Amino acid sequence: MAIYYHFTRKDVLSNIIKEGIRLGKNPCQGNPVISLTTNTSPESLGLQVGAELIEGRDREFDVALEKYDELFTIEPWRLSTLSDGRRRIQMFDQTEVRLTVEIKNSDPGEILNFKQLYLRDLVPILLSEGCDRNSMNLCIANLILSGDHPFGTDYLTDEKLRTEITGIIEGSRRHRADEWHFYTVPVKPSQIINVEYKQSDDSYS
Repeated sequence: MAIYYHFTRKDVLSNIIKEGIRLGKNPCQGNPVISLTTNTSPESLGLQVGAELIEGRDREFDVALEKYDELFTIEPWRLSTLSDGRRRIQMFDQTEVRLTVEIKNSDPGEILNFKQLYLRDLVPILLSEGCDRNSMNLCIANLILSGDHPFGTDYLTDEKLRTEITGIIEGSRRHRADEWHFYTVPVKPSQIINVEYKQSDDSYS
């Protein structure tokens, strides 16, 4: 038996309690998976945390405006205009709820760590495209880096991006990819053994 954590939004919690956690995006381009972690903190998981983005102040503003344009149609209140004419985006928070998930050895499906996932799903794709080892390392480092940049890395300067990727490849930059795990089948409601809500001090209870 093993314990993992899954973070999500309050507005989808009722469905999760009723139906379980559905399969979602695979960061390595393979079949859908469920993202889990062995750490109780949502830090460095690539999740949105409800950031306020101001036009002209935050580099991520333009990225969010383009990436989430459909969201602003569905929830127009998230995009507003300040008194000085600049626009403001209120992002959603994917860390409002922490679910504790219990996976027994007898449960169907397979838990993969990040290395197992990219070896299974991503490396064959890269090999088919003729990528060499250096290109593969860059691609994997980019995926790891995405954990700290939920809006992507396009807004980073070339120098900063190069520094961070080099740090990951050389092992000098801290990251949490070793804590990432991926479940290959849906999580049943009975496997969710605890539900906690984020508090004002970012703790969970």
